[in-house]
Amino acid sequence: MRPIPELRLALTYRSALFHDLDAPATIEVNAAGAFLDVPILIESAAWYSPQQIAFGATYTALDMLTFAFDFSWQDWSKHPGPFLVVTPNSPPGEMTVADGLSYPPREDYGFRDAFVPRFGVEFRTLEEKNLALRAGYSFRNQVAPLPTQTSNILDSAVHSISLGAGYDFGDDPEAANPAPGSPYVRGVDGRVNVFVRVGHMRSQTVDRPDRVAAGEPLGRYTFGGNVVDAGLELTLGWF
Repeated sequence: MRPIPELRLALTYRSALFHDLDAPATIEVNAAGAFLDVPILIESAAWYSPQQIAFGATYTALDMLTFAFDFSWQDWSKHPGPFLVVTPNSPPGEMTVADGLSYPPREDYGFRDAFVPRFGVEFRTLEEKNLALRAGYSFRNQVAPLPTQTSNILDSAVHSISLGAGYDFGDDPEAANPAPGSPYVRGVDGRVNVFVRVGHMRSQTVDRPDRVAAGEPLGRYTFGGNVVDAGLELTLGWF
């Protein structure tokens, strides 16, 4: 939507995407020399990406400066968890050896929704405005709480800062003349973009007195850190 020439608004929705595994299986167990069939059900939701709604806006000032804002809601609270869940799968009304076995409990991971604001600015310079300098910032709140159960999912708030530049080069499609001896190609243009992004996950400390009391490892530890991404893109076109 474009209420005025300088302002663009957009609203998008994307449904959840994941690989839903719901597979009955039979395993063979050796019990005192006797091999027994154990019917089980294996469930998982792999490669989970939550449903989300995003609102975005850009405003261009003086034909050389563009401000961008984006705000996303990500429905992580519906994430069933990243791990396999195994339960007995006996026929209805029947008891099998599967019902007498011990299985890891199905955990409530307590995921929270993510609210992600993003801000960006682009400044175009040189006579033809073909050199662009860019900067951006985004924030994502903590989605998974600190672990207190069997699983060990680690997450924290993430701040990201990015810097980039782009340069357009080549012939002007509005001014290029037909190339001699080639009626199909009048000119060549292209674009080169570079960027670097630094993501910082806030450090947190996990205390597990239950593990210490049980003599298990990972009774206390700290996690967090930085991730640096960099990229180069080159695009060429013929017209």
